[in-house]
Amino acid sequence: MPRSPRVRVLTSTLVATLLSGGCATTATIRTPVGARAYERRAAGGPVDVVGRAVVSPLEVKIVGSDASTVYFNDDNGNLLQLGQYHVSDIDHPGNVLAWLGVPFLAFGGGILAALYSRAPTNQKDGDGFVGIAYLMGWTSVVMGGVLVISGTWSWGRSKLAAHAFESSRPPDWMIPPAAPERPAFDR
Repeated sequence: MPRSPRVRVLTSTLVATLLSGGCATTATIRTPVGARAYERRAAGGPVDVVGRAVVSPLEVKIVGSDASTVYFNDDNGNLLQLGQYHVSDIDHPGNVLAWLGVPFLAFGGGILAALYSRAPTNQKDGDGFVGIAYLMGWTSVVMGGVLVISGTWSWGRSKLAAHAFESSRPPDWMIPPAAPERPAFDR
């Protein structure tokens, strides 16, 4: 049974928007020259005194923090940690995606507001342009809504995981500047 064009367009829009929401899931951590990440050990376990040299910027998923340490997973799923003076800056994911959805919401909302505020017309006189306008309005509202929700969710999750670390940051003049950017992880 063939689907109507409206259902196909709406389904395609939802799938494309949901897939684009998965793009922003990692935080960018910029580190100073010589920064080292240490594996998080269980209490009483062996201590890693050497650590791994990291190359700024790191694209990682922040999984937690405390006042002095931010915890994250590397590409292999190992839980690593960086101290306050080994982090120059953290850029959380999702904020750009959320702001990108706002114009879609405004555009679609404006079109739909104009369409719903006009006087009712005779339904037998079909106007294809009005149908296209409704389709454009609802498509923009759905796309914008999904972008705003997924971006805000991703940003909020990352900010919440790093809250204890970021709220205890030393003054800016005490934090070393970020190293020049190179590829992700130096092993």
